[in-house]
Amino acid sequence: MELRLPAPSLVVLVGPSSAGKSTWAAKHFTSTEVVSSDMLRAMVGAGPDDQAAGTAAFQILETVVAERLRRGLTTVVDTLGLNADNRARWVALAHDQD
Repeated sequence: MELRLPAPSLVVLVGPSSAGKSTWAAKHFTSTEVVSSDMLRAMVGAGPDDQAAGTAAFQILETVVAERLRRGLTTVVDTLGLNADNRARWVALAHDQD
């Protein structure tokens, strides 16, 4: 299956832990297009599962997503995606940037 999306696009992955979201994103997008909460937790904490680093990781994620959307870059948000307010905010940001 070939993935066809307009460029730029916002893609928000939603699903439980270990469902394959990161694997799917890596198959369809470049590493620079994917903003991953696990990778950010690993960068600011002791590893991708370091929940104590979650607050800092999500602050960085919000900044990176907003800046990528402001610059008109395809952005894939790789988190559990379960927070409806976060999803709505990202979609609103994308709409604000056309």
